[in-house]
Amino acid sequence: LPHKICDDIDKECRSFLWGHKGEQHRIHVVAWPLICKPKAEGGLGLRDFRNVNKALMMKNGWSLCTDQNMLWVQVIRGKYKCGPANIPMVVKRPNSSNFWSGICDAWDDIQRSMAWNIDDGTMVSFWKDSWLPSRTKLVDKAA
Repeated sequence: LPHKICDDIDKECRSFLWGHKGEQHRIHVVAWPLICKPKAEGGLGLRDFRNVNKALMMKNGWSLCTDQNMLWVQVIRGKYKCGPANIPMVVKRPNSSNFWSGICDAWDDIQRSMAWNIDDGTMVSFWKDSWLPSRTKLVDKAA
């Protein structure tokens, strides 16, 4: 979802929590970030919707890598020309859908959460996959 929509959802949650009625504004006794903390840390356990949206986009991005037989994954990979590799090429374009833009925005976090399982080596490219902490490919270093 666009950030504006996430912010509007959070605003409605805050209004409900503080008992907002029409044009009447109530005093916010506790800051929203404190309310969004887990209960164990003294918060109410509510979630900031931008973070929820990012988590959902990360889950969808993970599916792009792992569930290549799913129809929606094939459609998205084809539409945005992600390539056949397990780790798709993710490039944000000006005319991208909100869905694709959300995945692109979360892509760095998705990649930081990935780790290779070499197995038999058929799905891994020594030269074309990122092995270095800087995410640089060895083929770029050799050129």
